[in-house]
Amino acid sequence: MAGRLAIFCEHPEWFKPLFAELDRREVLYDRLLAQEHRFDPAERTCAYDLVVKRYGT
Repeated sequence: MAGRLAIFCEHPEWFKPLFAELDRREVLYDRLLAQEHRFDPAERTCAYDLVVKRYGT
């Protein structure tokens, strides 16, 4: 069984090509919207095996 994948989205336009390719390959993923994200340092588990975030300036 494959692990859960999440894409951390800061801007909807930046990830359009990635989402299109993941959809084409029928890869299941969740979009984590930056404006709705909250971090709890006390939380010791993660729902995802991999979280991808855009890197750059």
